[in-house]
Amino acid sequence: MSAPEVEARPAASDPEAEAAERDRVGEARETLRRLWDALPAFLVSGTVVCLATGAILWFARGVTPLSLMLLALLAGPLYAGLVRQAAMARAGDTPGAFSLIAAVRAALRPALTLLLPPAVTGSLTLLALVVAGRTGSWAALVPLGVGAATTVLLAIAALVGLPLAAEGRGGRGARSILAALHEAARRPVPVLGVIALLVIAGWAAVELSGTLLFLLPAPLAVVSAVAVRGPTAPTER
Repeated sequence: MSAPEVEARPAASDPEAEAAERDRVGEARETLRRLWDALPAFLVSGTVVCLATGAILWFARGVTPLSLMLLALLAGPLYAGLVRQAAMARAGDTPGAFSLIAAVRAALRPALTLLLPPAVTGSLTLLALVVAGRTGSWAALVPLGVGAATTVLLAIAALVGLPLAAEGRGGRGARSILAALHEAARRPVPVLGVIALLVIAGWAAVELSGTLLFLLPAPLAVVSAVAVRGPTAPTER
């Protein structure tokens, strides 16, 4: 005797899962709409950041210890203001086209706290690179490696910490750096996505044109503000 055939039945749908999926899709659409409404602010502020970065690199003749410090002190707060505008837009508070100055004022303290440490360690690393190149000593590679590793960690903390500070979740002083590193360790996938954007932009700048890097600040600010996020403001119906 042959075994009785069992008719396959489709799995019953989970109403809660479907509702959650609809909520995620609706939230994504609402976020895109809010970011689109803030496009004029992103264009104006991104242009200002690009001009400031270009002027600093021209004045300091490329990536040097001086240019890193000037970028942290001058262009860094402008970029932090752009990140704050992106966070505001994502939360439903559309920034004005010329609201960068107000955003910079609000983001100035956390920007300096987060951006100066990697600028200092990066400058020291460049000096260690010069010393290692001139002396050819293996001992000179130790401070070079330590400085490079420290700079990368602090740069990641700045990349994550600026959106956190824009949402008021980063703390103050050294706590903001620790909170950013904790957030990066807790949710590494969004952080890796932001880093991937930087890597792709760097590759495109090398292979195509270096001027592409000047188009990066606005997309980077928007992506980081969306990737490193807290609760989204409720959708208006």
